[in-house]
Amino acid sequence: MGGLLDVNNKVPIKFDTNRELFNGKNWVHLATIKNDYDVYSRTCSMMQVQFGKFSNQGQGILLLGIAHNAVSVPFVVALGMKDKSWDVGLKLAYYNNSNDNTTSFYITTNLAYGVVGKIWVTKYVVLNIINDDLSSIDTLPEGAVEIEP
Repeated sequence: MGGLLDVNNKVPIKFDTNRELFNGKNWVHLATIKNDYDVYSRTCSMMQVQFGKFSNQGQGILLLGIAHNAVSVPFVVALGMKDKSWDVGLKLAYYNNSNDNTTSFYITTNLAYGVVGKIWVTKYVVLNIINDDLSSIDTLPEGAVEIEP
């Protein structure tokens, strides 16, 4: 059981082991959520994504905000890199599936043998996560929107 760090309760949030899913050209599925919100929604959730390569090359941490609405849209809250001169080719994407009213989130890097891991930092109370598994895909679904961080 994880928790948040504060002055009185220093309980670390446990982070799963990163998985080697990047081959230098593919995308990784981060999560798929149900869009059960309307145009008046004013809520967000946040995901922490870690990625990197051997010997700590291209190590980075991304805080990804997700604005919930009829279509949930991701945005970069913060991005930190161990070595800013290392171009990891980081890109994000999301795909809204209007048939089942879901949004899927994706990440890619140019890191061959690169690893990725993620945890939810905050989740909106009624957030319905349909698929929370990391998985490698060769190409984005048709109609996906790419975002430059």
